[in-house]
Amino acid sequence: MKQTLSKIALSTLIAALPFSASAHNAIEEQCERVMQDYAWYIDHPNPEGFANLFTKDATLVLNSRTMNGHEELKAFINSGSENRTAVHLMSNLRVTPTSDTTATGTSYLTVFIMPGGEGIKRVDGFSAIAEYHDEFVIDDEGCKIAKRKLIPRVIDNAVQRPDS
Repeated sequence: MKQTLSKIALSTLIAALPFSASAHNAIEEQCERVMQDYAWYIDHPNPEGFANLFTKDATLVLNSRTMNGHEELKAFINSGSENRTAVHLMSNLRVTPTSDTTATGTSYLTVFIMPGGEGIKRVDGFSAIAEYHDEFVIDDEGCKIAKRKLIPRVIDNAVQRPDS
């Protein structure tokens, strides 16, 4: 009985959406991929790929640093990547479509930042744990980040780190 009520409630909720369930699922999937690609392009510096995850007029807020537009995003990826090795782990990806062309999202970030150079790195613990809060736009090219804001939760005091 409980399961039947849950199915009815879900069906009612889906019917109330201003777009189809399949569109809802597609938006979630596309935006989750963008969230994961963000971490990949930071850890494996690709300025063009990174910038293309965002709308042309996007805003990225990392601690006290705010970047606007593709050129500033590319410059961010190019700055300091040769001096550090980073591993960004994304988890708890949550995307909520708000229309057929917009969505919001949150995710957790655990980041390890070590000095650059070749070879396997040793690390005693994480460098930071944070949340990202996102606003997405969905167009013919797919899901793009319109605004992303980093909200730090835990930072390792022993680590001097750049914005992530």
